[in-house]
Amino acid sequence: MSFMNPCLKFTVACALVASGLSGAERRAGWRMERGENRELFAIPRTWNHDFDGPTGPYRWGIVSATCEQGKSQSPIDIVPSQTVGSASAAPIVLNYPKTGLVVENTGHVIEVPYETSAFAMIEGTPYDLLQFHFHTRSEHALNGALYDLEVHFVHRAASGQLAVLGYWVKGCNQLDTTCKPNLVLDEIFANAPETKGEKDTHKELNPFEFLPVRRTGTGGVLENYYSYEGSLTTPPCSEGVRWFMSKDVITVANESLKKFRSIIGNFPTYKNFQFNYRTSQPLNSREVRSFGSN
Repeated sequence: MSFMNPCLKFTVACALVASGLSGAERRAGWRMERGENRELFAIPRTWNHDFDGPTGPYRWGIVSATCEQGKSQSPIDIVPSQTVGSASAAPIVLNYPKTGLVVENTGHVIEVPYETSAFAMIEGTPYDLLQFHFHTRSEHALNGALYDLEVHFVHRAASGQLAVLGYWVKGCNQLDTTCKPNLVLDEIFANAPETKGEKDTHKELNPFEFLPVRRTGTGGVLENYYSYEGSLTTPPCSEGVRWFMSKDVITVANESLKKFRSIIGNFPTYKNFQFNYRTSQPLNSREVRSFGSN
């Protein structure tokens, strides 16, 4: 699958790559690119995920025309029977060293910035890990059904090209013997700030303690996934983003899920609306490729 030159759209990202800025400064620039800087993108800070609200997902077209007019928007409904199978394996190698656990409330998502140098090797190209964040319900559907949560690991190549590795998360009852403990997500949600801002837990984070990937020493490999070309799932909905959705599902305790949703309800302008996901967008002429086992 071919992808457009990201520097045609992600000019801020391309500039940041070459800037040599610190992690915090790059994150600030990344947030500007996402549309949280009013002067740069003329995007209101008041957009939210309330489907019935005046600045909710169905009205994001007034926030950014791409959200309404784009032809390669995310998320999508992935229908396995309609995907294109790959004749050869294309494992994604993950190099995510341990890092300090900082949890940020951005006012739209709960985010974990990644200060330690980390990357995903995709088709021979390294993509630096910037951060990962959470949406509930899941943004991508599978055969029309949504999971309880979705995690997005956001990466950027030196060219400015963005790649997001997504994982579906299923809530479960801790009394259920099939419910696998997820101490990492429990820790993240327990320390998520109730109001906009960051919290340094002074603890260590190892993503491989909760990611459903094959471990390889200190790293990991994502082998089973769907891929397609899409966009950011929040304004400005910029396109040219490479998406990779893991077929293997994470579990999290319902109690942690409830805590996470209560924080969302307290986001500025959300007014107790406890969800922060965008609904499926038209696939149009795009194809979804399938790698690994089902």
